[in-house]
Amino acid sequence: MLLVHGFPELWYSWRWQLEAFKEDYEVVAFDLRGYGQTEKPKGKDNYRIDRLADDIASLVKALGHESCTLVAHDWGGVISWLTAHAYGSLIDKLVVICAPHPKCEYDLDQYKRSWYILAFQAPLLPEIMLTANDCEALDAGARTGPSAMKTDGAITAHEVERKGSACVAVYQSWYKQAFQQPYAATAAVNYYRAYIDVVTTRPSPAFHRMVQDPEKLKIPTLLLWGGDDAALGPQLAHQVPQFVEDIEVHILDRCSHWAQQDRPSEVNTIIKKFLSKTSRPLTSSKQGTHVD
Repeated sequence: MLLVHGFPELWYSWRWQLEAFKEDYEVVAFDLRGYGQTEKPKGKDNYRIDRLADDIASLVKALGHESCTLVAHDWGGVISWLTAHAYGSLIDKLVVICAPHPKCEYDLDQYKRSWYILAFQAPLLPEIMLTANDCEALDAGARTGPSAMKTDGAITAHEVERKGSACVAVYQSWYKQAFQQPYAATAAVNYYRAYIDVVTTRPSPAFHRMVQDPEKLKIPTLLLWGGDDAALGPQLAHQVPQFVEDIEVHILDRCSHWAQQDRPSEVNTIIKKFLSKTSRPLTSSKQGTHVD
């Protein structure tokens, strides 16, 4: 089971899933290129979605497997849609959390929600805004702003250091420190810059084949969506079954974009039920791990 995180996170966003699935699967959570301790190549072309899909395929092989159950959130989900189309035999089952299929069409509401994607096309300014005041924008996105996790205790006692009346979450130390490494913010924003190139003026062959292919994806797929996702409206989730032959969709009430952290128990239960119907666990390892 390979776990693929999103923006602006790390392998750590899968901490609850590493624990929940380690008895039945060889579970690996890794950092996407440009995140955490990974290499951060310069130039937005190094973050084109086809290269990111190639990274996933290469990692599965490097870990000694011919295929995997792929579980992905946000940007990880977008990359995994292409991976599923381009490397079909690599993926036994696909679980996507809060990430639309690239064939989904945006309505006016979604364009309003996605304003930041256009803002990220500007040079330097997005990086300055994201890292200002000790990455205050990151903290607001997950913990204090309108897009924050909805469940009381989603940042649990296990993750919080209390200093007087203040709660300093591990979120701050893990995510903020990683995001403030040299070139890390630019690498993360380059995902969006490169994607706009791919969907407009410079499509990759693999991406072009995916969006032009009239056939539905045949890999058994589970789609989970936060009902209160501020970034991605539920209308996108409702479109996805048009593009996948065998799909199960769950929209979680009172759940934010950060679903696997906001509602980990519910997410894990749904994933386990889905996999029990459609797959055989890999039992060669009992250890949940992460890869930088």
